[in-house]
Amino acid sequence: MTENIREHIDKILEGYKIDTKELLAIFHYLKFIEIKKGDTFCKAGQRCGKLGILIEGLLMAKFDTNKGKLNISRFFYPPNNIIVTNFENFKNKTRTDESIIAIEDSKLFYLTIEDLEQLYLNVPSTNKIARHFAEESYITALQRIH
Repeated sequence: MTENIREHIDKILEGYKIDTKELLAIFHYLKFIEIKKGDTFCKAGQRCGKLGILIEGLLMAKFDTNKGKLNISRFFYPPNNIIVTNFENFKNKTRTDESIIAIEDSKLFYLTIEDLEQLYLNVPSTNKIARHFAEESYITALQRIH
Protein backbone atom coordinates (compact mmCIF):
# COMPACT_ATOMS: atom_id res chain seq x y z
CA MET A 1 0.00 0.00 0.00
CA THR A 2 2.80 2.48 0.84
CA GLU A 3 4.33 2.24 -2.64
CA ASN A 4 0.92 2.80 -4.23
CA ILE A 5 0.37 5.89 -2.05
CA ARG A 6 3.77 7.23 -3.06
CA GLU A 7 2.89 6.79 -6.75
CA HIS A 8 -0.33 8.77 -6.30
CA ILE A 9 1.44 11.57 -4.43
CA ASP A 10 4.14 11.73 -7.11
CA LYS A 11 1.49 11.97 -9.83
CA ILE A 12 -0.41 14.76 -8.06
CA LEU A 13 2.75 16.75 -7.38
CA GLU A 14 4.47 16.23 -10.75
CA GLY A 15 5.43 19.55 -12.26
CA TYR A 16 5.89 21.31 -8.91
CA LYS A 17 9.65 20.64 -8.59
CA ILE A 18 9.44 19.06 -5.14
CA ASP A 19 12.70 17.57 -3.90
CA THR A 20 12.88 14.23 -2.08
CA LYS A 21 13.14 15.80 1.38
CA GLU A 22 10.03 17.92 0.79
CA LEU A 23 8.17 14.97 -0.68
CA LEU A 24 8.91 12.85 2.39
CA ALA A 25 7.71 15.68 4.64
CA ILE A 26 4.45 15.95 2.68
CA PHE A 27 4.05 12.18 2.83
CA HIS A 28 4.44 12.35 6.62
CA TYR A 29 1.36 14.58 6.98
CA LEU A 30 -0.98 12.74 4.61
CA LYS A 31 -3.37 10.12 5.92
CA PHE A 32 -5.12 7.56 3.74
CA ILE A 33 -8.80 6.66 3.98
CA GLU A 34 -11.21 4.45 2.04
CA ILE A 35 -14.86 5.47 2.06
CA LYS A 36 -17.53 2.98 1.09
CA LYS A 37 -20.45 3.95 -1.15
CA GLY A 38 -23.04 5.80 0.96
CA ASP A 39 -20.61 6.73 3.76
CA THR A 40 -19.79 10.35 4.61
CA PHE A 41 -16.53 12.25 4.43
CA CYS A 42 -18.08 15.30 6.15
CA LYS A 43 -21.47 15.34 7.84
CA ALA A 44 -23.92 18.26 8.00
CA GLY A 45 -24.11 19.78 11.46
CA GLN A 46 -20.54 18.82 12.31
CA ARG A 47 -17.16 20.43 11.71
CA CYS A 48 -15.60 19.39 8.40
CA GLY A 49 -12.12 18.94 9.84
CA LYS A 50 -10.54 17.24 6.83
CA LEU A 51 -9.27 18.35 3.46
CA GLY A 52 -9.25 15.38 1.13
CA ILE A 53 -7.37 14.64 -2.07
CA LEU A 54 -9.47 12.20 -4.07
CA ILE A 55 -7.46 9.47 -5.74
CA GLU A 56 -10.24 7.17 -6.88
CA GLY A 57 -14.03 7.25 -6.73
CA LEU A 58 -16.84 9.78 -6.77
CA LEU A 59 -18.29 11.94 -4.01
CA MET A 60 -20.97 14.61 -3.87
CA ALA A 61 -21.68 17.56 -1.60
CA LYS A 62 -25.35 17.95 -0.71
CA PHE A 63 -27.50 20.04 1.56
CA ASP A 64 -31.17 20.19 2.46
CA THR A 65 -33.24 23.32 1.92
CA ASN A 66 -35.76 24.72 4.39
CA LYS A 67 -38.46 23.12 2.25
CA GLY A 68 -36.91 19.67 2.67
CA LYS A 69 -35.54 19.48 -0.87
CA LEU A 70 -32.18 17.91 -1.56
CA ASN A 71 -29.64 20.10 -3.36
CA ILE A 72 -26.39 18.78 -4.76
CA SER A 73 -23.84 21.58 -4.81
CA ARG A 74 -20.94 19.76 -6.47
CA PHE A 75 -19.26 16.50 -7.34
CA PHE A 76 -15.69 15.43 -6.58
CA TYR A 77 -13.96 13.21 -9.13
CA PRO A 78 -10.41 12.64 -10.36
CA PRO A 79 -8.58 14.10 -12.11
CA ASN A 80 -10.54 17.36 -12.49
CA ASN A 81 -12.05 18.02 -9.07
CA ILE A 82 -9.93 16.19 -6.48
CA ILE A 83 -9.93 18.57 -3.49
CA VAL A 84 -12.68 17.37 -1.15
CA THR A 85 -13.89 19.58 1.69
CA ASN A 86 -16.17 22.45 2.56
CA PHE A 87 -13.49 25.17 2.46
CA GLU A 88 -15.39 27.71 4.53
CA ASN A 89 -15.98 25.33 7.40
CA PHE A 90 -12.58 23.65 7.10
CA LYS A 91 -10.71 26.95 7.30
CA ASN A 92 -12.95 28.61 9.89
CA LYS A 93 -13.30 25.45 12.02
CA THR A 94 -17.08 25.78 12.08
CA ARG A 95 -19.96 23.36 11.54
CA THR A 96 -20.96 22.67 7.96
CA ASP A 97 -24.48 22.76 6.52
CA GLU A 98 -23.67 20.18 3.86
CA SER A 99 -22.67 16.55 3.80
CA ILE A 100 -20.04 15.07 1.51
CA ILE A 101 -21.05 11.52 0.62
CA ALA A 102 -19.40 8.78 -1.41
CA ILE A 103 -21.47 7.88 -4.48
CA GLU A 104 -19.10 4.98 -5.09
CA ASP A 105 -16.30 3.40 -3.10
CA SER A 106 -13.58 6.05 -2.91
CA LYS A 107 -9.95 6.45 -1.84
CA LEU A 108 -8.52 9.68 -0.50
CA PHE A 109 -5.56 11.20 1.25
CA TYR A 110 -6.49 13.81 3.79
CA LEU A 111 -5.06 16.43 6.13
CA THR A 112 -6.50 18.21 9.14
CA ILE A 113 -6.30 22.02 9.22
CA GLU A 114 -3.66 21.72 11.93
CA ASP A 115 -1.58 19.37 9.77
CA LEU A 116 -1.96 21.68 6.79
CA GLU A 117 -0.77 24.69 8.80
CA GLN A 118 2.27 22.70 10.03
CA LEU A 119 2.96 21.56 6.48
CA TYR A 120 2.97 25.19 5.29
CA LEU A 121 5.52 26.03 7.99
CA ASN A 122 7.75 23.00 7.49
CA VAL A 123 7.57 22.73 3.69
CA PRO A 124 7.19 26.28 2.31
CA SER A 125 6.82 25.05 -1.29
CA THR A 126 3.42 23.62 -0.32
CA ASN A 127 2.09 27.18 -0.12
CA LYS A 128 2.49 27.49 -3.89
CA ILE A 129 0.87 24.09 -4.48
CA ALA A 130 -2.06 24.95 -2.22
CA ARG A 131 -2.52 28.29 -3.96
CA HIS A 132 -2.64 26.50 -7.31
CA PHE A 133 -5.28 24.04 -6.05
CA ALA A 134 -7.29 26.92 -4.51
CA GLU A 135 -7.20 28.80 -7.83
CA GLU A 136 -8.32 25.68 -9.71
CA SER A 137 -11.13 25.15 -7.21
CA TYR A 138 -12.26 28.75 -7.63
CA ILE A 139 -12.29 28.41 -11.42
CA THR A 140 -14.31 25.20 -11.14
CA ALA A 141 -16.81 26.98 -8.87
CA LEU A 142 -17.16 29.83 -11.37
CA GLN A 143 -17.74 27.38 -14.20
CA ARG A 144 -20.41 25.66 -12.12
CA ILE A 145 -22.16 29.00 -11.50
CA HIS A 146 -22.09 29.93 -15.17
